[in-house]
Amino acid sequence: MLMHKMKNPHRYNKTEEICTISFDDCGYIEVPGGFLYKKRFLDKYEILYVTKGCLYFRLGNREIVLLKNSFIILPPYRTIEGFRQSSHVTGFYYVSFTTDNPTCFGVHSGTVETDHSPEVVDTLEELVRQKSDFLLPDFINDALLLTLLGEINRVAAYSGRAEIASRLRQYIEQNIAGSLSADTISDALQYNRDYLCRIVKKQFGVSLRDYIIRCRLDLAKRLLITSNYSVHEIASMVGYPDANLFTKFFSYHTGQSPQSYRYSNV
Repeated sequence: MLMHKMKNPHRYNKTEEICTISFDDCGYIEVPGGFLYKKRFLDKYEILYVTKGCLYFRLGNREIVLLKNSFIILPPYRTIEGFRQSSHVTGFYYVSFTTDNPTCFGVHSGTVETDHSPEVVDTLEELVRQKSDFLLPDFINDALLLTLLGEINRVAAYSGRAEIASRLRQYIEQNIAGSLSADTISDALQYNRDYLCRIVKKQFGVSLRDYIIRCRLDLAKRLLITSNYSVHEIASMVGYPDANLFTKFFSYHTGQSPQSYRYSNV
């Protein structure tokens, strides 16, 4: 069992709260097609990470399909029950643990779909290996559990940002001919303007304004090279009703006029 000191969030109470977390069990299961998750009651937190196929189970009134490279942290005191058999080979890791303060250790229940996450898989494999070594002290597995939760939180945060960034990119592409700004985009996607700008900076390495400019330029270049549209038509298609303003914009950012860029890339 590991302990962590957390300051009391109440302003006038300076005491510290002791939070504990303890590894319980882990393993890797691989089953053929036709597997149905067995009904059971969870008395601890449990992490499931699917490496092959997918899991179909019901948690309370929710039906959950856990796809390959997805994970979920299941809360305790719930009943989990399979509702559909898998059609292919299914492989998954499980890790159970207890904690008296999940927030303290960044434990958040929910499903996260990711690309393959080697850091998470490596830590899961290490946990399974360490479990079979009965001579190791318990705190080794507790420490690995904390490492795993940290990696899961990092992957979950990145996955969430990536999803928002994908929606933003799609919105810009669909509305590139119109007026685009941080305010109009944040209103359309229903996210705080500053939060959205921070995500763009983290995901694309530029400000939202510069990302919009990049999208307009990329489309303009592509149309100049691959289509027979006039410069006036292309200007309108990338959000510039005034062709003269578009020419100034394009020349400023590329060092060439639209016409010169087209002829030099034919």
